[in-house]
Amino acid sequence: MSNKTIDCGKQSVVSKKVFIVCGILRPVKPTLRLFREYLPDYFEILIGGFCGNSYQIKKTQGGDLEYLIMGYGYRHKASRIVSPSKEQWETFWNEIEEIGTWNWKNEYKNPGNILDGTQWTIEILYKGKYFESYGDNNFPGGFERNISNIDEKSETPWRLFVKSVQKLVGDKNFS
Repeated sequence: MSNKTIDCGKQSVVSKKVFIVCGILRPVKPTLRLFREYLPDYFEILIGGFCGNSYQIKKTQGGDLEYLIMGYGYRHKASRIVSPSKEQWETFWNEIEEIGTWNWKNEYKNPGNILDGTQWTIEILYKGKYFESYGDNNFPGGFERNISNIDEKSETPWRLFVKSVQKLVGDKNFS
């Protein structure tokens, strides 16, 4: 394929490994090439609190995930780009389906007079399914207090969800 046939702003696939943009060969990102069907249209998850560490994961325009760590007052501490494999995405979607995440309530209100603690938000759009949920010192699974009050070995829906997220981002901290 000749560079003369490519108009700037358009791209053409040359092979499974490269494509042409404005006459320049560029590598095809594996996440886009091999498993586009596993990538969400929108993906953002946040957990934390003002006085401690907070974690955010959001999908980038390129299809990767940006993993952010914030400290006191939600101040940026660190970030990195994570590229989950097809298997990691497939496992994540299967696990949140099994947990029943798509059926969680939209809001888990603060059960008492807790002024600080753990807040979380989840917003996902995947294959036409939209899911949004928020919690303030309250989590899915039928308990009405902070998750730290639950037996450490208890496999609540929230803990299973957090484990699924951690596996998706390569076992990075997310709670």
